[in-house]
Amino acid sequence: MNLVFVVLTVSFYKKYGRVKSLEWLKEYSSRFHIFCNNFFYKGSRVTDEILRLVPHVENFRLTLRCIKLWAKSRAIYSNVMGFLGGVAWAMMVARLCQLYPNATPSALVERFFHIMYKW
Repeated sequence: MNLVFVVLTVSFYKKYGRVKSLEWLKEYSSRFHIFCNNFFYKGSRVTDEILRLVPHVENFRLTLRCIKLWAKSRAIYSNVMGFLGGVAWAMMVARLCQLYPNATPSALVERFFHIMYKW
């Protein structure tokens, strides 16, 4: 597990607000910048970016829940064991949501399995 954190002062928060980008890193050394670029986009930042890119967030969430349930029930949900992990499943469902922006969650699940079968 990589644990990356920084201590932000009140003045920093007043200047930048909620940190959603890495713009504030420009003021620091290039070594720190490289370190953060390698480890910063994990967890909630990846989730925020995926949610920003899908057309209908609720359809995405419901579809992803269904796909994760299916994968877990078949014991193929584990990147530690060599299968796809949570982010990989989320990226696949997000792309599906982009391809079919007006589809309902049930139609997205059906399309997901249809595409996986063809793949």
